[in-house]
Amino acid sequence: MTPIKEFNKNSCDAIASLIEKELEALAEAHGVSIVRGRGTYTGPTFTLKLEIAVKNEDGTVVDRAAVDFTRHMEDEYNPYGLKPEHLGAEFTANGGTYVITGLKPRNRKMPIIASRKGTDSSYKFPAREVRKRLGIVSKLLGDDAPSFPLGRAK
Repeated sequence: MTPIKEFNKNSCDAIASLIEKELEALAEAHGVSIVRGRGTYTGPTFTLKLEIAVKNEDGTVVDRAAVDFTRHMEDEYNPYGLKPEHLGAEFTANGGTYVITGLKPRNRKMPIIASRKGTDSSYKFPAREVRKRLGIVSKLLGDDAPSFPLGRAK
């Protein structure tokens, strides 16, 4: 490989791939997961983000969204109306079956993260919709309020 004088998209991808390969052995030796994130470059510098997470005894990776879900659902002032045991719960929506995998609390409108069974795709859902699909009614959060059809009032 020739020495890099300045970073561009191709050189950043090449370096990031090499780093990822080297980190695989380190991750395996320590029983963690290392996932390459986004990177930025500006001429002579390249910054690469890594996410390192521990693995459970069964080999599944503990990710940030799952930790956030458990932590926020245990909170006394839980605005989502779900409980920690709902992590991993299944519900049907949009013609498919989804499994709750985590929470992104900064997403105000659609904070619940769920993956579609049979795929690796993740989707966002509103907390109210997930509660409805799981059959949970929260009077405190207004789920028992009547819903009005959209359109003009007569």
